[in-house]
Amino acid sequence: DSYSDDYPEYALLKVNKIIKFIEEKDVKVEHFQQVSIEEMRLAQELLDRVYDTKMSLLKRMWKDGGRRVWITR
Repeated sequence: DSYSDDYPEYALLKVNKIIKFIEEKDVKVEHFQQVSIEEMRLAQELLDRVYDTKMSLLKRMWKDGGRRVWITR
């Protein structure tokens, strides 16, 4: 979040790296079933936040003058 305001392109790069790691490791909230309901909820919130941050950055960058954005997985 600290880079999102001043350096959205860099923040997007970092978010994409996190998403790539999540997808490579096939991380899903179901993998946390062995822990408490609260920990599962926190895991879901974390996964949601990563993807929501990416979408927010992409939307903001397009609004801020239509800079070129390379969308990667």
